[in-house]
Amino acid sequence: MNWYKHAAIAQVPPLLLKAVLEEIDNFNNSEENSKVVDIPVDLTGWKYGGNEIMDGYAQKVREEQEGILPFIRENEKASTLLLEGRSEDEYLDILANRARSLRVQMHKQEADFVSKDRPAAWMAGLKFLVVLTTEHMNRLENNIEHELIHYAQELFSVVKELGTSSVFGPPRKVKTPQYENVNHEKYLSWERYVNQDQEFQTWIISFTYELEDWIKQTKSYRKIQQLSPENVMEVFRRFIKKFEFQSIELPKRQVIIKELYKYLQDNMARLTA
Repeated sequence: MNWYKHAAIAQVPPLLLKAVLEEIDNFNNSEENSKVVDIPVDLTGWKYGGNEIMDGYAQKVREEQEGILPFIRENEKASTLLLEGRSEDEYLDILANRARSLRVQMHKQEADFVSKDRPAAWMAGLKFLVVLTTEHMNRLENNIEHELIHYAQELFSVVKELGTSSVFGPPRKVKTPQYENVNHEKYLSWERYVNQDQEFQTWIISFTYELEDWIKQTKSYRKIQQLSPENVMEVFRRFIKKFEFQSIELPKRQVIIKELYKYLQDNMARLTA
């Protein structure tokens, strides 16, 4: 779905998403039960910038690792384990080149970090994507797009001079910093999760997928081929009363509802067909 063309919704790198889905399809048609692949990241066609972003990201990773070299030099065990007889420059070049790829760990059965309830997960600390590939493809693609937004956040958090990190978060006036890394009994874990600013764009994407499913299910339930615009808006009104919406702080919730409404208006001809 290209809903980001119709509303202020963050776009995942299109060629990267395509490459991940192709790897999953190839893996599902193989006899392997688990597999790890490194997918070269191609940002061609991404509305926020091209492969110069990966150049900057790789350089930043190299610089960060260069700062760790004094520790490696002083620790013989770490030096042996990490350098493996290579020069320091060779070691840094390998890490920089590796940063130009997305590591994807694929499983056909539930494994660490993924389940039927969460078929895809971006491991921020370890910097790889884990996928349960046998989940229903529409739902799986939804989850992968969600996690690739977090990967994009990683790129922009490192290459700070790009100055577009706000693309992946809420407008400043509706940010909810009180839900970031807090431990307080009045903040339930679910409330904390849905209100974290880094989840703002991922929720818009997830809600857009889910709203389309509600519309399709309404057609199926009523055994009709088409819905009127009034029917679609009726579904929309029911949708925004669901529990997940009510858990989001009101100012942020209103922005999300506004973007979903714009999406419906931009796509009404297709949704009622």
